[in-house]
Formats: sequence, C-alpha cells, structure tokens
Amino acid sequence: MANGCSVPPFLRTSYPRLAIACRICRACCDTHDRAYYEGADGDEIARLAADKALRDCMQRLAHAGAVDPESGQALDEETVGDFFWAVHHFGGPHWGTGRAWDGRLLWEQQRMESP
Repeated sequence: MANGCSVPPFLRTSYPRLAIACRICRACCDTHDRAYYEGADGDEIARLAADKALRDCMQRLAHAGAVDPESGQALDEETVGDFFWAVHHFGGPHWGTGRAWDGRLLWEQQRMESP
C-alpha cells in the first residue's frame, strides 16, 4: 500500500513543510515509492535515478505554482531540495524492500499487477 510520501509521522509534525510537500507531491511520491519497492538491492545508480526523478517531479510542481489545498501554501525550491537530500541520505535501507517507514507493504497485489 502506498501512502503518498513515506515520511514518518514524527517528521511531518516536526517539519510542517514536509507535510505540505507530501500533500502537494503525492503522485510524485507514489511513483518514487513504487521505484523503491521494485528497486534492486545494491544498485545505487538506479536508486539515485529514482531519487532524482522524485526531485524533478517536485520541481515541476513548484515551478507550476502548485499549492497545498489544506494550508494554501506553495511548494518552494528549498523544501524540494531538503526533501531530495533526506530521501537520498536516509532512503537507502528501504530501497528494494517493498516496505514503507512503518513496515507495511507499500503496494497491494492488485496495484502491483496494474499497469
């Protein structure tokens, strides 16, 4: 089961910008979560490509002026950069495991089989 952005709840609370980014960038994060689910252990080049694809997707939304429906705040470049840094530095243990931060499977079988 994907949860949008697999950011632990304590980080969303501690850093409200992350919660805003998670709401705005849910589709970007779903694609990134799927890449991590399917990722091959030890393939750091593919993991970096997945992380950069997430950053690029988030940057496109920021440049388009995407706004959080709950707070009305826009996604900014600093948040995109911080998000990329955090994912790239702390996401490694989740690469290729098929698990989210809380240990649940990211994708239900029917979602895995859908195109």
